Amino acid sequence: IEGNVENSLSLSLDDLKAMEDYFYSGTFYSLNSFGTIEYTDFTGVKLWGLLKEKALISEEATGIQVVAVDGYSMEFTVEQIKRNDYIDETNQDLKLPVIIAWKENGEEYNPEDGPPYKLVIGQKEPGDVNKPQWVRDIDKIIVE
Repeated sequence: IEGNVENSLSLSLDDLKAMEDYFYSGTFYSLNSFGTIEYTDFTGVKLWGLLKEKALISEEATGIQVVAVDGYSMEFTVEQIKRNDYIDETNQDLKLPVIIAWKENGEEYNPEDGPPYKLVIGQKEPGDVNKPQWVRDIDKIIVE
């Protein structure tokens, strides 16, 4: 985590696993641009907690870019990352945070396959195509 933060961070998988106060485990519903629907169980840490409490994000920060090792990236506003009320359109009572996952459907990502982290985000509203916003093999998070 780098950029508009007081405390730039380079975190190992063990570092994330030690941050129990930020853990989140749950099932995320995903919809891609082809209309494919999936339910996936993830375990990880809440990204906003990590940015606010560990990286000490600046109050002037406006955006967060999540970049994969292959160059794929997604940009979010600070407000989008702060939200804890993303939904699953089939269960709108479920409120989901944005997380950095290291475990999917009970299996930890293998570090030999690339960085073992994936950004996971729920839907803003029913019909929201959220799967393209998921970033796997995260290389860095840049706060702007």
